[in-house]
Amino acid sequence: MAAGRDPIDRRADAATPPAPGPDSGASDNGAMEAATRPASSPPELSRPPRARRPGRPPRKGGDGEDSSREKLLDVAIDLFADWGYEPVSTAAVARAAGLSQSMVHYHFGSKEQLWRESIDRLMRRRGRFFPVRRMETDGLDPVARLKLLIRRLVEANAAEPHYIRIVTHEAMGRTQRFDWLMEKFVQPGIAAFDAAIADAMAQGLIRRLPPHQTSSIITSAASMTFSIGAVTMAMHGEDPHMPNQVAIYSDTIVSMLFEGLLARPDDKAQPPGD
Repeated sequence: MAAGRDPIDRRADAATPPAPGPDSGASDNGAMEAATRPASSPPELSRPPRARRPGRPPRKGGDGEDSSREKLLDVAIDLFADWGYEPVSTAAVARAAGLSQSMVHYHFGSKEQLWRESIDRLMRRRGRFFPVRRMETDGLDPVARLKLLIRRLVEANAAEPHYIRIVTHEAMGRTQRFDWLMEKFVQPGIAAFDAAIADAMAQGLIRRLPPHQTSSIITSAASMTFSIGAVTMAMHGEDPHMPNQVAIYSDTIVSMLFEGLLARPDDKAQPPGD
């Protein structure tokens, strides 16, 4: 966003409150949004769409009903990840998508429903990488299962960093949306790690450390780097979302977790990995 430029033109909102219409509900009314919108608001939505982030599928073109719905969902995912729920209005989503606000209500009915369906779409994309309910881990010993889960979680978070950003926004407010996220998406993913860790400890394959702290450390290490990728870019000049960097990060986290940081005699000849 250019310095000094007001993200949303609030002058029109202040001078002429919108007439009642599809958005005249109690929680998503245009006049209410204008009165309560924080100083830091979503970006100017008349600008061209920003470049697609690494790992995300391209948005579909076309003028059909399905494509307009998908465009609204993709734009909503971007805005909810960047700004959180409260500052983002249905009008902002519509402008970013180049569509009318009435299209948001036609497809979703309310901002709450738009948010939930955006999360469902995001998680379906993310589910291509993280096999929480798949057969991929069947038959593996607990350590091999845990290593595979780590690698898949790294890949999922690199491909869809918006997930961690949205969870972080909701966790700060401990909203009902956060409770919904936890029950539907976060808890099943964490449970897969908890189970692998518990099995490995029970079989004496890994050290008996505090179980849920161990799970939290592992999942955090596999997640946060990609939600703050700009920090890595600024500090080291590497985009952590690029495939070669994802592979290096995945190898390194597995090596550090299972082999530690202390040097071994053959380390110079061996690249990080299993």
